[in-house]
Order: sequence, then structure tokens, then C-alpha cells
Amino acid sequence: MSCASGPTQGPERRLLLRLSHAAPEDGGYCSHRDVRPPHPPFSEALPLVHFFEAFLDPQDKEPSRDFAVGLIELAEPMPAVPARTRYARIALPLLSAALEDSPDDLHALHAKGFALWLLDFPTEAMTCFESVLQAAPKREATLFCAARLAASVRDEEMARSYWQRTVAANPYSPSYHIQLGRMYAESKDWAKTIRECDQALRINPMSIEAHKLLIWYYLQTDRKSDARGALEKLVLLDPPNAKELRQRFGELMK
Repeated sequence: MSCASGPTQGPERRLLLRLSHAAPEDGGYCSHRDVRPPHPPFSEALPLVHFFEAFLDPQDKEPSRDFAVGLIELAEPMPAVPARTRYARIALPLLSAALEDSPDDLHALHAKGFALWLLDFPTEAMTCFESVLQAAPKREATLFCAARLAASVRDEEMARSYWQRTVAANPYSPSYHIQLGRMYAESKDWAKTIRECDQALRINPMSIEAHKLLIWYYLQTDRKSDARGALEKLVLLDPPNAKELRQRFGELMK
């Protein structure tokens, strides 16, 4: 089933049935009588006032679509706090409604995938991300989310593939190289691990995570002397947990 299909079919229906019991304090709009209001009461989700809300066409879904996409854009970088889930609950039915009219709206489709992920529907979320990437194979934000989602469900092969594509889409991000290097380390592909680690350090020699991966590479390949030297360089970067890192890696070097 296409991720942009109607909200009362298949897994989408299951989700709406679950959300229909959301308490008002959870931010849920869904009810058995009205699961997709034409325009959300903006102030219920965020401390904002829409001064022109009274002038909106009730049949125009575009303001609700924009509001929902904006909520997910706010939620994406947030830590795991209740507000993220609340935003996803509010956004999902609005995104589904928008996609009924515009199934090729990649921004809305990506946002729907992230909302589904936050609401613990990883399979349906990946379907959305894959639909986006079929239309835009190099869309960095979606590749990044697909890689993280695959890793979160322990699908190492899929995660590695998506991180490879993410690196190809933006080879100038050290964090992408680090994530891909970690995937290679988990499969004990040490040649590719050090390659990605070196790439990350070329881009950002101050990357604490890249230095930690380098130390791990040295330890796993029985190069303890190199690991000690790399640890000293890491400590010079003054990481916030320097004492803990020295203790943890020091034990492994014995």
C-alpha cells in the first residue's frame, strides 16, 4: 500500500483507531466523529496565535498541511520528550488528509513518516521514507531518517545501505562517516571502519566521536600502543567525560 493512501485503510486505520482514544492533554485531535479537522486550533499545540485563522477557507487543507509539516520539523531535532509524541499525534491526521489530495508532496510524506516513527509504527514509517526516496533518491533528510530508523529496529544490512547512501548524498558531514564507520565496525569490517574514521577526521579533526571510533578500531585490531596515543589526543580535546573515557578505554588496554 502506498504511504500516501487514504487514512482509513490498512495500518493507517489501526493508527487512527489508537489515536481516537488520545486524551485532550496528550494533544490528540482524533475522535470517532471527527478525525481530521480542516484547521487545527494552533494555540493548543504551540503558544502561538494565528491572527488570520478566521479568514481561512474551511475547505482549504493547505494551512493545516503547513502547520503539520512545521510541527514535525520542530519535533525532529527534539530529544525524547512528551512534546514530540504530542506533535506527532496532532500532525499525522492532517498530513494524511493533505496527502490524499497531493500524494506527491514529498515534504508532507517525509513528515508523515517521521510522525509514524514517533508513534511507534516503524514499518509504516519506513514505507513513507521509501516512497519519498523512490521519487528523490538523494534526498538527504529522508536518507538520514531511514538510516536511523533501520538501525533502531536492528536491521543492520538496511541501516548500512542507507548510511552509505547518506554519505554519498553529503560526503562532507563527519557524523555520517562516523555512523557508517560504526556499522562497519559492528560487522568487523575494519578496513572500511578506518576509512570512514579517517574521512571524518579529515573533515573535523576535533570530532570527539571520530576519535573514540579510532580508539575502538585500534583496540579491536590489537594495536594497543596506537590506542593509547589516540586516547591522549582525545583527552586533549577536553571531552566532558574525559575521566570516564580514560578509565573505560584504559581497562581495555591492559
